[in-house]
This record gives sequence, structure tokens and C-alpha cells, in this order.
Amino acid sequence: MHRNVFGRLYEWLGSNKTAKEPGDIKRIVREHIFQTVAVAPGERIHGERLPEQRLRSVASLAILTALRAGARPVDEIT
Repeated sequence: MHRNVFGRLYEWLGSNKTAKEPGDIKRIVREHIFQTVAVAPGERIHGERLPEQRLRSVASLAILTALRAGARPVDEIT
């Protein structure tokens, strides 16, 4: 999703072919993604991995709560 939102900026920041280091903008965009998008733990965004999930999507929350409550996962319900 974040690739679609930031488009060419995201691609440019992730490119190894840039003439010089983009500086703080890379860190700022990465932190914005970590704070506003449900990024899975361990997913790499511009060279940094998110150690633990900060936000959840409805789907990831449903899976998490079903597992903790002992209910069947959503895909098993017919």
C-alpha cells in the first residue's frame, strides 16, 4: 500500500542508484509509514525493520483476536 501512496518518491528513496544520500527525508517518510500504515513486524522499509507491529488492519486484528480467544480463524468458518 505505501508504495502506491508515495509512488516515485518511495521508489527514489529505495533506490541504490541515487547520486547522494537523501538525508532526513528517508527517515521521515519511513517513520510516517510506520506510524500510519499497518506494517507487519519485521517488514523492511527503506533499510529498517519494524520490530513490532504498531498498527493493525481489520483483517490482522480479526486473526489475532480469533487466535487468542480460541475461536476458529475466519477462513475456516463456512
